[in-house]
Amino acid sequence: MASGPSGYELPRGRLRFLTVPFASAFMPLSVTAVLLLAANLKWLAIGAAAYLTLIEVRACRVRLRADENGIVVVNLIRTKRIEWSDIRGVVVMPFAPQSTPAVQIQLRGPGLRRALGAVSVLATVGMGKRRRHEVALKLAELGRAHGYGFVAGTFAELDEQIRDGLDGNTDPTAHQAWWDAHEPPS
Repeated sequence: MASGPSGYELPRGRLRFLTVPFASAFMPLSVTAVLLLAANLKWLAIGAAAYLTLIEVRACRVRLRADENGIVVVNLIRTKRIEWSDIRGVVVMPFAPQSTPAVQIQLRGPGLRRALGAVSVLATVGMGKRRRHEVALKLAELGRAHGYGFVAGTFAELDEQIRDGLDGNTDPTAHQAWWDAHEPPS
């Protein structure tokens, strides 16, 4: 974890470029491209090789960075800058069918923004659950250090925090008090 007094950057994983193209919505295309390459169907194989080259180059730039202004998530297609005040929660997504095991940042806001408001951090794909949990808690800690509180952790931890009234509460001292009373699993 590259971390300073006011910032954090998730180090680039050695094998992330291999796992990210097979995450989320890109998996069907990537699998198809690998199969087309294996079949060696001339023109289709050339297109598949071009796609895989492009997606691997994009996968090498995937990252997560946080500082006093908020969080920057660089995924395969888009770079998303999120201010601390726009974050509703940071969730450790479990491995499940139709779900990428990654850290997801939930956005605060009314209506459609809240309904569609989640950013998957592809930089955490391929990490174990414990490591993703550490990343989520580090982001919450940095948010509190910059004056914003939000729920963070696994689904079970989020349920507890919501039951304790922290979901809509942005007071960092309330969130810090909750974490002081509830030691995260080691």
